[in-house]
Amino acid sequence: MQPIIIAENISKRYYIHPDRAFRTLRDSIANVFSLKTHNGIPDEFWALRDMSFSINRGENVGIVGRNGAGKSTLLKIISRITKPTCGKIYLQGKVASLLELGTGFHPELTGRENLFLNAAILGQSRKSMQLKADEIIEFSGISKFIDTPIKRYSSGMQARLGFSVASHSEGEILIIDEIISSGDFEFREKCKKKINELVQSGRTVLLVSHNDISIMELCSRVIHISQGRLLNDTKDVKMGVKTYLETPAGQL
Repeated sequence: MQPIIIAENISKRYYIHPDRAFRTLRDSIANVFSLKTHNGIPDEFWALRDMSFSINRGENVGIVGRNGAGKSTLLKIISRITKPTCGKIYLQGKVASLLELGTGFHPELTGRENLFLNAAILGQSRKSMQLKADEIIEFSGISKFIDTPIKRYSSGMQARLGFSVASHSEGEILIIDEIISSGDFEFREKCKKKINELVQSGRTVLLVSHNDISIMELCSRVIHISQGRLLNDTKDVKMGVKTYLETPAGQL
């Protein structure tokens, strides 16, 4: 099968400056030329370390790991939101990502206006979105409130609209981070059905969730991350989830 995502030795480093919350411009410039430590501990944190894998077109991959394991950092690198410190990421398709609730939404704009704004962020043209707008609104189930400002939406309503836009986008790769956990039971089932339809049509889906049942229902492969490293990569989804649940936090 043809790989649509290839990660080669990806690492991501962040710097931590606990005593510099309100640095001056002079301090910021000086910091570029010096790497200091705090109490003998280097002020850097590696969110990802030497991670390599490939994902084929049409795969539905569950990415699991404890909070702080590096899942969101990996998704941001795949989505081109941030660059890896080391290593390379190769993509053979357009990415549509739904990483955080409310991402791409402006609270003062209506749901309809945000639909077009969010679609533009995902790289879709206004013309193509106009053709899909009615379908997206119907899928979201919030047509009654579509011309109400987003700031008056509940988290579940935002999740509905966000997933509807992303899942109807033109991206070959769809990345979903915990978002289907925000809706009610009926909408979660609707999301699962839509994800299966996307995979059957040849789209690639990356699903991050702490819900082991959702991973087992929807995914054909599990990537388990712990402390920024790839701990397990298996197509035995049931065993992959079991290993994740039984691995103590922080263990490599």
